[in-house]
Amino acid sequence: MDPSPLVGRELDLAAALEQLKRVEGGTPAALLVRGEAGIGKTRLVGELADRARQLGYAVLVGRADDLDHGIPYAVFRDLVARAGIGTLPFGGDVTQVFAAAVDTLREVATGPTVLVLEDLHVADRDSLVLATLLVRLADVPVLSVLTVRPSSSAADLERVVEQLADDGRGTVLDLEPLDRHDTQALVAAVLGAAPDDPLIDAVVRASSGNPFFARESAQSLLDGGAVAIVDDRARLVPDAPATGLRPSTAVLRRLFVGAREDIDLAKALAVFGRFPLHHLPLVERLLERDATAIGAAFDRLVASGVLVRTDAGYDFSHPIVRDTLYEDIGPAERRRLHAAIAAALGSGGLDLLELATHVAASAEPGDVQAANVLLEAGRAVAASAPLVSADYHRRAVELLPADSPQRGEALAAQTRALHVGARSSEASAAGLAALAVLPDGATRHAIAALVAGDLYLDGRIDDALGVITAELDRGGPACPLLALRSNILLQAERYDEAHAAFPDAVASLASNAPAAAQLLAIAHLVQYANHVGENATAVELLGRLDAVGGAGSQTVAMAAHELVAYADWRCGLVRRVEDHLASARALRSDAMALSIGGGTEGTVARVMWLQGRWDDALHLLRATSTDLAARGTVPMAHLLLVPVVEILIDRGDVDAAAALAEQLQMPIMSNTRHANLARARLARALGDPAQARALLEGELERAAQPHASIWKVAEVRRELVELDLEDGRDPAAHLDALDALAAQTGWLECEGNALRARALVHRDPDAGRAYAAFAEREGWVVEQAHAALLLGTLDVEPSTNLPAAYRLFDAMGAAPWRRRAAAALRERGLTVPRRAAQATSTLTETEQQLVRLVRDGLSNRQIATAMSYSPKTIEVYLSRLYAKTGFASRLELIRAVDAGALAVD
Repeated sequence: MDPSPLVGRELDLAAALEQLKRVEGGTPAALLVRGEAGIGKTRLVGELADRARQLGYAVLVGRADDLDHGIPYAVFRDLVARAGIGTLPFGGDVTQVFAAAVDTLREVATGPTVLVLEDLHVADRDSLVLATLLVRLADVPVLSVLTVRPSSSAADLERVVEQLADDGRGTVLDLEPLDRHDTQALVAAVLGAAPDDPLIDAVVRASSGNPFFARESAQSLLDGGAVAIVDDRARLVPDAPATGLRPSTAVLRRLFVGAREDIDLAKALAVFGRFPLHHLPLVERLLERDATAIGAAFDRLVASGVLVRTDAGYDFSHPIVRDTLYEDIGPAERRRLHAAIAAALGSGGLDLLELATHVAASAEPGDVQAANVLLEAGRAVAASAPLVSADYHRRAVELLPADSPQRGEALAAQTRALHVGARSSEASAAGLAALAVLPDGATRHAIAALVAGDLYLDGRIDDALGVITAELDRGGPACPLLALRSNILLQAERYDEAHAAFPDAVASLASNAPAAAQLLAIAHLVQYANHVGENATAVELLGRLDAVGGAGSQTVAMAAHELVAYADWRCGLVRRVEDHLASARALRSDAMALSIGGGTEGTVARVMWLQGRWDDALHLLRATSTDLAARGTVPMAHLLLVPVVEILIDRGDVDAAAALAEQLQMPIMSNTRHANLARARLARALGDPAQARALLEGELERAAQPHASIWKVAEVRRELVELDLEDGRDPAAHLDALDALAAQTGWLECEGNALRARALVHRDPDAGRAYAAFAEREGWVVEQAHAALLLGTLDVEPSTNLPAAYRLFDAMGAAPWRRRAAAALRERGLTVPRRAAQATSTLTETEQQLVRLVRDGLSNRQIATAMSYSPKTIEVYLSRLYAKTGFASRLELIRAVDAGALAVD
């Protein structure tokens, strides 16, 4: 079982080593290695790990196993066992596990550290959640190396690493099959002789370029007498019987030729996964063999290198070997073996989660005892691993008889677990099934509200309203169903119905509903009140949160703080949001988990945007959107992309903004208005004011309906003010409307837009000063930059205001606005601030060409075509360029060239 030579992976290894260099410099990085089984992921990562060890770096390795997917954090349990670094609080919630993992990494990572997590395509969901959190660490010099097969359950984690790669914080290597030339080199290394063409053809046919199977096929042909070696030349014997072996047969022939009892034992061990020796008597019973025969076969497997010793017992030396053996057993025999293991060890030989793994793989529908095992396992991990809990409950539901009274509670538990795990689409599907069988009572009432909310988050408004109506018709509680209905009707633009339903929804809060139900009701009622401009009602509703939060659980108290941060738009917004989110973090048991619908992350990103922390905002918005989309919550995922479009526009990256805007799906009114506002700004940036005006006036028309939402109307009107000024029209009507909105709502954004618009129209220094004072008071760095630019162009202390605007816009990467400030400075004969430029001579001619093509917006594949290189070569060059210049992403390179910080000919 010697490792295959590293053939055909030179560029992949170079790209991986570039990421290692980033960690050497104290910068964390992520490396995703993706490819089919046997393609060489482990071999490549092993070479990288060996290089790191040779440099004296710490290397931590954990591997997922398909049989462990029901055990929370199984990958990290494996890692700490291999490394001998103590343990982590795997029975706690994700916050505790994450915090302990970070502390452990900081303790280990006294220098550059490589964290290798292999075979994540079969990892349990909680391991994937923890891995997703760890790869985002920004302050620990760790190279996170992840291996997966394509189209796996780790797709959301893959998207996160892909986004990190786009941001210059990592790279993704998709390993392709070896070509004929590389296969020839590998065969020659395996046989120790140069192969002839028929032999190469046979191996290529058997392996399809897969290195593992190429190696095993070549060795199998040699062992089977199908290869003759003379004078360091290997030729295929004509009509050899072993030619064309299936990959699985090739592996078995290579490993177990002439030892049928070894094959049988290895297959049984494959069902166990990691195997402690004290289970050998069970294997003897399963295979009906005596202890002497089983012991001898086991020793032969160890001696041949098929099995290797680990801290947890024995494991297969390569996961492909176990996978091949497991698949070769056949589904019926696999089920029999799992059932026998579960039956033999169910009385205490295995812990609950290991037992549940074998039960899940073997039980037949109707087996109530097996279902109870899975339900118990689901309850045991519900608090610490909700997604694993959901899987156990799902499998239990599949086993329970159709008329079982347990089905409703099992479906309800699955629904709650999926909801807590931020899987709204899956939660609503399970919840609808639960409602079909649950009797009236507290459980049904809670699930109905949860399902309606999740359907709304998924943009399925009619379905959500249908659930609410059905529950009210059968006597369901008014709180929170009426509140949900009011807000959802508003989002469906059924404004008269929403307006009529709102008073009764508010009145329902006086009922003796549980604190969680009242909190959900207030969340929707505040949204409604804010949207229609009933500021006093919104303030009164928010005032109730202290009492509700104090009367509820820690979770309710935490959600109350998050709701205030999300929905209170009065003066002091930034400071208040930060205070409430800090209180929420102190209460949240899973502080690093994704919030339901991404509302909290959106609130945090909004504050980052206002504070001018645009890179942080972009990273959070993209990462959260990716997470939500992976969970099926597409409307909320796309809502978070709208501010990304706006930031890209303000940074001058209109092509990327346009491409992103085309993807947006907006079934909810508030999302649609925000998206159309962004599309209008994009149309202006692209020189199409007519299209911009049509979009903006269309939204004003929709907002003019009785009882309609006035969400984002202030920004719509400010954009129209600027368009009117450009077109020579009178913007007076929009100015008056902006003042009226500010007076009606008390919203800060209405006040800020009104002040900015009035200063622009009247060219009034006093109005400009009022706008600047507003921005300073609220700590809105974005508005401070615009106010400084406005005052400077009004010739109010231009030597102070214009450089300040220039520097603020430059720090945010807002190149078009920075250029406006620069132009205003030049018009007045003032010096434009410059950053220290990096000498052109530090870049080679090839690197300069690469920077120019990046600046022109070409993708890696397009650059590869233009420069006559492979895409992988371009990845390597880009990684080296980031390390060389200190700029961490394509966007930073573009900004550096634009600002003169990086010069190219």
